[in-house]
Amino acid sequence: MNTSKRLRRTALLSLHCLSNLAYFRAVREGVDIGEVPASDVNNRIANNFLDVGVLEWCKLFTDRAGKHHWRKVVSANEDDRTAWRDALVVHLGLTLLAFEDYIRAMKTYRDRFVAHLDDDEVMEIPDLDLAIRSAQCLYQRLVDHEAPLLGNPMPEAPESATDFYQDRLGKGQAAVAAMRAGYAA
Repeated sequence: MNTSKRLRRTALLSLHCLSNLAYFRAVREGVDIGEVPASDVNNRIANNFLDVGVLEWCKLFTDRAGKHHWRKVVSANEDDRTAWRDALVVHLGLTLLAFEDYIRAMKTYRDRFVAHLDDDEVMEIPDLDLAIRSAQCLYQRLVDHEAPLLGNPMPEAPESATDFYQDRLGKGQAAVAAMRAGYAA
């Protein structure tokens, strides 16, 4: 895969991650599961958004051998990659060790509850704010610093990952409100 294609696909993967996590939040926070007749459907919708969002995030941050891991798209220079990772960790308010622990927690959730159903009795959903903010940072890095390599086929790309997330959260909340209105009718 050429560099331009890998960058473009990684940027899109970041946006897919953000969309799914925004929709998860909108459904989970916008619907009192016990209140609506289709509660099982709402619960499954929310959980599917969560699971796909985690899968997408793991492609970006946990699978170092994967095609879309951040190390394969943030600069060709190891010093730049290390500097970006360190800046990301500071932006997230973590230490490098805490970020590595977070990566393990996301991978554990993915491996034990999404990819397989292991013997764990309790599902621990990692802090999604960190996933959202790290995916936003990666996307923003690609748009702000790697844009010449992204190629022309990205006219639909938003300029701001934060604005994109907020837009998707708002659209998800509107959809939940519409579902609630339909249940009430």
